[in-house]
Amino acid sequence: MLSAYHHLDEPVELMKNIIPCLKPDGRLAIIEHDPIKVPDFGSEATAKDVLIEQAKQAGFELVKLMTFLKRDNIYILHVKNRDRLYN
Repeated sequence: MLSAYHHLDEPVELMKNIIPCLKPDGRLAIIEHDPIKVPDFGSEATAKDVLIEQAKQAGFELVKLMTFLKRDNIYILHVKNRDRLYN
């Protein structure tokens, strides 16, 4: 997902719906504008803590956060306790 997260009306529900589509060891990568890096983007960015918390609510866990890009952060997520989700 590239620079689209901030447009989602229900990001937690969308991420929950992605889980069955992922392979057992699959990852979800989200590249999103960081409001600290680009404050003039306003609502066109998502704060790190918000995205990470929403991912957690959806059943994901942050594997890696890369912050080297000028305007964006890269979030690599995997499903936490996948077996529990389907039992």
